[in-house]
Amino acid sequence: MRKRRPEPGSVGVAAMAKSKPPRDDLIDWFTISYRSIYLVVGGVVAILGAVGYYYYLQNAPPKAAVTEPAPAATTAHFTSIEGNVKVKAVGTFEWVTADSSVEISLSCSSSGMSGRTINISS
Repeated sequence: MRKRRPEPGSVGVAAMAKSKPPRDDLIDWFTISYRSIYLVVGGVVAILGAVGYYYYLQNAPPKAAVTEPAPAATTAHFTSIEGNVKVKAVGTFEWVTADSSVEISLSCSSSGMSGRTINISS
């Protein structure tokens, strides 16, 4: 028997076995779950948060020294006194007769009989 020559344009079985696979077989498809997407995004956010926190701690402006204002003067003087008026500071047992030179504060008590008036100015 005589071997037949393949006709031009036809491909034999041996030639088909040695040929390259079709191009679309080289692409491999795979499925990505939502869980893996959430884990990757969460990891990136956590890393960016840690880097931002570290950067903030290193470059934060210094805290301004807070100075508390001095308490307002809460003392006053009598401007006019009519009658016998006595003043006692809190925490003491001594009543002092009031005159215009006596300094009084919010914690002082005053005593006088009815009909007597006291004018105080700060």
